[in-house]
Amino acid sequence: MTPARTIDTRFLDIHNASPAEWAAYHRYRRLRASQDTPDEPVLADADFELAVRKRSPLIESRRYVALIDGEVVGNLFIGARRNGSPDYETFAPFLDAGGGVLHEHRRQGVATALLRPLLDFMEAHGKHTATASADLPAGHAFLSALGATEKLRMIENRLPLAGLDWAELARWKAGVDAPALGLRWRFTRAGCRWTGLPN
Repeated sequence: MTPARTIDTRFLDIHNASPAEWAAYHRYRRLRASQDTPDEPVLADADFELAVRKRSPLIESRRYVALIDGEVVGNLFIGARRNGSPDYETFAPFLDAGGGVLHEHRRQGVATALLRPLLDFMEAHGKHTATASADLPAGHAFLSALGATEKLRMIENRLPLAGLDWAELARWKAGVDAPALGLRWRFTRAGCRWTGLPN
């Protein structure tokens, strides 16, 4: 029987992380991307760092990593309404959380270890509700095991734009009675998508 390995969780200070810390995180995120979404492009290291270091006027974000033997094997992202932003009081009790674990380290306590910094953040900042999203079955199973309640299910459709019949798309969009279906357009950095798909 193999002895249990120590899982170390640490705050990743995105503004002051050392080159070695960033290199370890980039190795992790590239490996995880190759496991979870092998057909998706991966942001270049410099582009990723630039994106996560950008200060949002509404959201304060934090990142944590889980390490085994000095290697990053899991991560946690926390996003919460920034104190002093418009309507802060309305959103103050809530936060968004996400993350993941490398395949070979799943079901070994890594994601559970990352719950400690999440709970610590919630207690220190008076948060009582965390909204987590999961894209893959392993994430769904983990959230179910925690007792999380599913509130929203989304479908993402990737459309290759080369050769797209734009006139047909315009006809399709005009013909959809979105409000009657309970749908609405949601605009994201990646574009726009329907949300609120009926069951």
